[in-house]
Amino acid sequence: MGILTEDMTRLRSEIGAMKNARKTLMNELTRETKSREQIVSNMLARFSNAQVEKTKQINHDLSIFINNLRQNVAGVQREVRERITGFRVDIQGARQAWHDKRG
Repeated sequence: MGILTEDMTRLRSEIGAMKNARKTLMNELTRETKSREQIVSNMLARFSNAQVEKTKQINHDLSIFINNLRQNVAGVQREVRERITGFRVDIQGARQAWHDKRG
């Protein structure tokens, strides 16, 4: 065989080897891509579940906060009513005392 024939044979072998390497690489990339897609899908599912759980916890905490706030506001309103009633009684007593003193 001549040098040209040997070079062409070697070149053909190299091209075949590169095609096989490319095919192997593409198969590996495809496999890795599918694996990563599954990993990302699982991660997104965990994020979604965590978000649902966090939302439930926040709603529960908010409900407790609002109930406590309502109780506190009701207590303050009750205290204000009692003080107003006390002031009315004091003012009425002062008026009565003033009226008795004048008369």
